[in-house]
Amino acid sequence: TKNGKQGLIDSLGNQILPLEYDEIFSNLSPKNPTFAKKNGQYVLVDYQNKILKTYNFKEIKSNYNQQNLITTTAEGLQGAISETGEEVIPAKWKRVQNFGHIFLVLDNNDKQTLVTGKGEFTNMILDNHAYVGYYPLGEQYARVGKQEKLGVLDKKGNFIIPCQYDAIELMFAQEFKQNGMQSPQNTFFMIKDKELIGVSSPEKVVIAPKYSEIQLIELRKGNIIHTFFFVKKGNKEGLVDLEGNEFFE
Repeated sequence: TKNGKQGLIDSLGNQILPLEYDEIFSNLSPKNPTFAKKNGQYVLVDYQNKILKTYNFKEIKSNYNQQNLITTTAEGLQGAISETGEEVIPAKWKRVQNFGHIFLVLDNNDKQTLVTGKGEFTNMILDNHAYVGYYPLGEQYARVGKQEKLGVLDKKGNFIIPCQYDAIELMFAQEFKQNGMQSPQNTFFMIKDKELIGVSSPEKVVIAPKYSEIQLIELRKGNIIHTFFFVKKGNKEGLVDLEGNEFFE
């Protein structure tokens, strides 16, 4: 950067793009062009500093997985384009958001449609949940709404928890192997239905919603940590293990 203008050099110090751009996206390679902003206008430029396309977008920004980019017109309508400059989603939506390998596009009726990473529209219509489209639950999952009930999607757009709960929050539990080495992290979700609380994993409901209170606890025995859920309903208290087995006095 010099005098407010940007350029690019390679690892040997050779100049690739001259110091004449307002902004440069850093994914340029000999085979793949990059987006840049020059004199207030977005362009697609190749490794030889040749402008391949010019765009009238007000904004182009990287999204969640950096594979496609979100575009915004002067009228505030949004769409998506690929890194090679091809239109993935036409810029005609109130909002376009990306999570993992999917998009969620918001229409004028405040309903969202799930769109694949290739721009293919599905028949999955979701609520405009809290005007954020989706709510990330860690890096792998997202909370969405349908007919005012909440569920959880994975990064491929598959439901791991159907939209049938009043509230869903993220819980984590960590298991350890017997030699003390850490194993992959288990993921659990607090699910709530009619003021009753339960627990679900990405694979199944571990505890059906039937308790007034649930807390995740870990008990260590040697190098092994055992994970339980402390549960409470009325005056009754106990523990539930990861398989859903209950232990009450």
